[in-house]
Amino acid sequence: FIDEPEVHIEGDAAYSLTGGEWKSQSLTLATSALALRADQLAVVPRETGLALSGEIGYRADLARLGGWLQDPRLPQLRKLSGRTDGRMQFAHEKNVTFAKWTAEFEDLTLASRVVPATASPLTSPIALGAGESWTTLWQEPKISWHGQGEFDHTRGRISATHLNVASDMLNVTAHGQIEGLSSAPTVDLQGEIAYDLARVAAILASYLGDGFKMTGADKRQFTLRGPLPTWQSFASQDPRAPPVRKLVWPQELVGQAGLGWTSAE
Repeated sequence: FIDEPEVHIEGDAAYSLTGGEWKSQSLTLATSALALRADQLAVVPRETGLALSGEIGYRADLARLGGWLQDPRLPQLRKLSGRTDGRMQFAHEKNVTFAKWTAEFEDLTLASRVVPATASPLTSPIALGAGESWTTLWQEPKISWHGQGEFDHTRGRISATHLNVASDMLNVTAHGQIEGLSSAPTVDLQGEIAYDLARVAAILASYLGDGFKMTGADKRQFTLRGPLPTWQSFASQDPRAPPVRKLVWPQELVGQAGLGWTSAE
């Protein structure tokens, strides 16, 4: 559903017909929604997957980027707006891809369309367009996301040596790994979350009522261990219908966290 008045692409690229390698010394892409620059980029196919190296920087308008995923034949019931920019670095050595990234998000807003009581959520966009209004579900002036990790192609393991997500409401640091990506993935994640409940309550009040309030600021440890959810196929009740795919949550997946507060009402 991409609808861009102009797309600018500039750079160089080389592709090997024998080895299937793709390399670029410099490549830029510019649209009204996304601007991207890649330097020293290389994608090399290996028996255990793609070996990726290089550096990528980007800047995006989230509202315009979300338009790429919105079916123009259907009304948009929710929208995310804001700006983001970041940088990703990749290196490959001895069948391990190393990654480091930073991302900044500004003026993030998640809004829901107010649908008139007489209208169906599937009412045509034209009918909903007149006098449309939106309700803000969540707002955050700034979020920072930083991380560093690696992917072991032989073992099928993702390891995160450092993860950090920070905002006015929460600050989360974590490290861990996911193993068995090609068969039965399991996670082992641990970290710490620092929170300001007054800011959390301000968001929850839109769902629980304006009278909902909580206060308190604290830090708590958390863990998540066990097999990850997997998609499984089940026979349909109608023998003529194809199997139904469902996301199954294993009982062995265990998480632990804590929460403390000063007051709540």
